[in-house]
Amino acid sequence: MDGSFSPAVNTIYDTLRDRIIALDLMPGAPLSPAQIRQQFATSATPVRDALRALQEEGLVEIKPQSATRVSRIDLSQAVQMHFLRSTLEQAIIAQIASSAAARVHPELASIVDLQRECVQQSELAGFRRLDFRFHETLFRVTNRMALHRLVRRESGHIDRIRSLHLPRADKAEQIISDHAAIVDALRAQDPEQARAAMAQHLSHSVALGPELKAEFPGLFVA
Repeated sequence: MDGSFSPAVNTIYDTLRDRIIALDLMPGAPLSPAQIRQQFATSATPVRDALRALQEEGLVEIKPQSATRVSRIDLSQAVQMHFLRSTLEQAIIAQIASSAAARVHPELASIVDLQRECVQQSELAGFRRLDFRFHETLFRVTNRMALHRLVRRESGHIDRIRSLHLPRADKAEQIISDHAAIVDALRAQDPEQARAAMAQHLSHSVALGPELKAEFPGLFVA
């Protein structure tokens, strides 16, 4: 979200968005503006603005005089966003590997270590936050945070597929292995190795999308 909203709107937006992405608020779940107002002890205007911002991202459906719901996951939108994100992040990681920015690898390695601790403690919420932090770091060190905001804003569907995928056996370990491979490529300052490692990392969840849709049809757009 840009800086044009009040702190109250940002708080409501961030809280609801995080819960939607984490599947604490499941696709299709109703959202009560009155209950949200009560939860945040605020007026109708900040709630309305936050819900509209989420609607613009495709995460909320608002039907006037009817109901407001969490949107269902749109697999076709997820596939398109995967293409954009993978293209950008492969280019960014190759640039980092071929420049002085490759020295970011100790920072990324520390995130991987923290992710290992989260797995040992069965702390998936913390693991997910660290996953986002790992990728955000790549945009930050290349001064491309405007692109990161674009990717974040458009990634609601693919991020929810990842959240649906994460509890599966060995998924967290796979992410750690992928992140470690990316760190190794940066340490070696090998752009092509880094690009390949990133492409491999980002391919898993979107490839599993049709299987997840078949398993959980009520969570996806028909």
